[in-house]
Amino acid sequence: MTLNELVQYTKRRLVGVPGGEVWADREIEIAATIPAALQELGAQVLRDRHRRNLLQQSYSVALDSAGIGNLLTAIGGITGTAGEILQDGVALGVVRDAENNVLVWLPNYDDFLRPASIAFGYYTLVAARIYTRAVGVAVTPSLDIAPAATPLTVFSSYAPAAVSGVPKELEDDTISILTEILMRQVSPINQVGIRSGRSN
Repeated sequence: MTLNELVQYTKRRLVGVPGGEVWADREIEIAATIPAALQELGAQVLRDRHRRNLLQQSYSVALDSAGIGNLLTAIGGITGTAGEILQDGVALGVVRDAENNVLVWLPNYDDFLRPASIAFGYYTLVAARIYTRAVGVAVTPSLDIAPAATPLTVFSSYAPAAVSGVPKELEDDTISILTEILMRQVSPINQVGIRSGRSN
């Protein structure tokens, strides 16, 4: 599906809904709302374990000398786009270090700093950064943390950066989400003004 097709499909659906006819000639506004719809699509699919795999891909994440990586610079293996990874999707995915060890997620940063079994490597998420600990290295105190082998391979959910990146199975969902977002922007008070080109 192309961006123009999404705009046209959405416009057809909108004009069939009471109040939606105000969007009949507002294609620019519809197109401007698409990025928000794609973000919402990613979030909805992430929460649906039966369809989560439709928007998942692997990312290569380089670590600095402290074992910290920036998720916003991670480039998707399928889309080739940076900045689309969903942080909540990392915790629901799989994180491997360069030696193919699966790292265990620790939701709390304080737990990441505490001693834990050296049979596992660990990671935690702070803002858009991933912090890592190597397998087989004891941590006492937290200054002893040894970083995981770089780069990481992160299998995570994402929100498509472009309409062309939406899988065919999710095209109808995208149209529905975009329609819902646009209808929330129209209230009974301002519909008359929008129809006539006036603002209230």
